[in-house]
Amino acid sequence: LSTREVYRRTVESSVWMTLNIFVQRAAGIVTFLILSRFILPEEYGILTAAMIVVGFLNVISQTGFEGAMIQSKEDIGPYLNRVWTLNLLKGCLLFAVIYFSAPWTAEFLNIEEHVNVIRFAGLYPLAEAFNNIGILYFSKDINFKMIFLRDLGAPFAFLGFALIWAYYDASVWALAAGHLGSYLWTMIASYFLSPYRPRLDFKFRGLKKFIRYGKWAVASNLANYVNNAIDGAFLSNLLGPQRLGIYSKARDFSIIPSSYIAQISMKVGFPSIAKIQDEPEAIRGALSKLYELTLFLSLPFSVILFTQAHHLIELLLVDTWQEVVFPLKFLLIAMMFRGFIIITSPLFNGLGKPNLYFGSIMIQIITSFFALMYLVPRYDIMGAAYATILAMGVTFLFTSFAAIRLTKLNVLKLIPSTVMIVLSSAVMAVASIAFNRYLPDPSLPVYAAFLIGLGVLYLGQIVLFAKKFNLGPAKILLDMTQRLFEKKSAA
Repeated sequence: LSTREVYRRTVESSVWMTLNIFVQRAAGIVTFLILSRFILPEEYGILTAAMIVVGFLNVISQTGFEGAMIQSKEDIGPYLNRVWTLNLLKGCLLFAVIYFSAPWTAEFLNIEEHVNVIRFAGLYPLAEAFNNIGILYFSKDINFKMIFLRDLGAPFAFLGFALIWAYYDASVWALAAGHLGSYLWTMIASYFLSPYRPRLDFKFRGLKKFIRYGKWAVASNLANYVNNAIDGAFLSNLLGPQRLGIYSKARDFSIIPSSYIAQISMKVGFPSIAKIQDEPEAIRGALSKLYELTLFLSLPFSVILFTQAHHLIELLLVDTWQEVVFPLKFLLIAMMFRGFIIITSPLFNGLGKPNLYFGSIMIQIITSFFALMYLVPRYDIMGAAYATILAMGVTFLFTSFAAIRLTKLNVLKLIPSTVMIVLSSAVMAVASIAFNRYLPDPSLPVYAAFLIGLGVLYLGQIVLFAKKFNLGPAKILLDMTQRLFEKKSAA
């Protein structure tokens, strides 16, 4: 594919990924707002602890072949059945390991009375193993419309299963049933959307060529999971599921902008950079655009949540969740760093340098481990927030230096766009603080109008800067909007 065609597909796929993430996040927030009315933080903490076990075992058993095939330039058709067969064997093995190890893992995570919840969660990797391997073509060909359609019903399946169960038993089992529903939906949808029909194929020798790349992908995935789960494991072991439930939701809210960036970067950016890996100038342009988009999304969102967290939590959640406010504010700082760390991942992997990605994760894990060990016993869940800021900050320095050195990016060219976005966010912050001071107890309609006004204020400044000085991510957003309306017109 030409650079122009890769850019076109990347922009188009970014539109679909944006829609996908918006639907997933909006549905997830609505689901939480509904279920949190009658399911306590402790129940959420129990399931979060159980998912640490499932996720860890799932990650350490990954082969990395899917990522290697996306990065590869050759035809992957002959290898799909073999990878699918390997996934099935892995899913069955994981279910057995999770089932029989549940008593010991429950004791470690301080949820001894919920062994069967962990065993039930073993069904998740088993259901995932049956996914149609043919959907790999969607990522390789940068066709994320199909991925959007596959994922569309998952949050609604979660809510449906959870509500039906909660009608009879408003406990952790409702959440566990909801997760199973989402996994089953994704599996079924993969067969409706992809014409490929996998078959058993035990000729695994042909996969050896993907091991060199795959071994780094496996190591990176494992390290990344440990990195994401380490704070939860510490909190569950030291403080119990109730404190873990509060912290996990504070983290979930703070991670919203960086999770969007992660989805775009890894699912769209990775295959796109892999296709232009021999064009240094195009890669520098892609990295600059990812940086601008990251700052454009994460900074204003963090400003709003930091200045309005107390209002939002009070309006949306019941009293049992009010402790979310303070860790949320501090985690927002950490997640700003995370957004910039994430955009280097598709760069390192797409250029065939997964060792750099792995190294960045290991730095974060080591820093997190020692910081959590010192800070959590002293400062409770706030200690975990402080540790996360420290770990993300150190890793941000490493990844930034590595990315600049690898691409020979001229960082001075990023200063004008950075100043524009920072100034626009600062104006929005001043308006938000003034609102808190003069209207400390607004009605819901007034508050909703204020939040919309903040968004309009920010976007208005971005558009003004773009027209006046031709700066910022306005061109990317314009291209995405044009692609969206082109699709609508074609339909």
